[in-house]
Amino acid sequence: MERSHSGLVHRLGKAAYRKVSRVQIPLSPLDMKILIIGDAGAGKSTLAKQLESQLNIPVYSTDDFLWKQKFSVKAEVSDSIDQIKKVYSSDSWIVEGTTNYLVELGFEPSDQIIYLGFTGILSQWFALIKRHFIRQDESWKHTLLLMRHVLYKRYKWGYKKNDPTILEMVRPFEHKLTVVQSRTAKKNLNKVLQTWRGGIPQGIEGSNPSLRIL
Repeated sequence: MERSHSGLVHRLGKAAYRKVSRVQIPLSPLDMKILIIGDAGAGKSTLAKQLESQLNIPVYSTDDFLWKQKFSVKAEVSDSIDQIKKVYSSDSWIVEGTTNYLVELGFEPSDQIIYLGFTGILSQWFALIKRHFIRQDESWKHTLLLMRHVLYKRYKWGYKKNDPTILEMVRPFEHKLTVVQSRTAKKNLNKVLQTWRGGIPQGIEGSNPSLRIL
């Protein structure tokens, strides 16, 4: 008899969606498919690595498919799409990234989608500068260009002004979306993740488990 995989996650802090979001919490990590999207510098890679170690699921970044030579030479769009489609068609994966045309392909096959973001541009800039000193492969030129890019993207200036935001793109799948933006929300999420053992949140029993992040 197949058991239900649905769980209830309360809204985390000040989020773009005011109502409670419903996400999929698989009982087994073997078939779990998690898509982590959101703002640059919000902690997507960190969260993906946490989940990888706790759930034993392979992690992929959209950067792995976007760049032929990281941060300097982009791969052909068709090649990037073909390669990431192979990941999305596999049984279990964690994909994190910000490239819209690559993450969009994962909306439908994912079990749950987690959005990590910032409430303002200054907090995002601070996070990007802080990340610069941690990552060995990011030059100051790349960091400054990224800071300009996220500024234009946030306020829809220039070439991005007519593009939908990622939250607008994911709206048809909000039934499996969790939005995490405020500092309090991120702390609450980290506390819950720290209680996970073997892919199943501790303290959850019965055939219809639920994960509550308060």
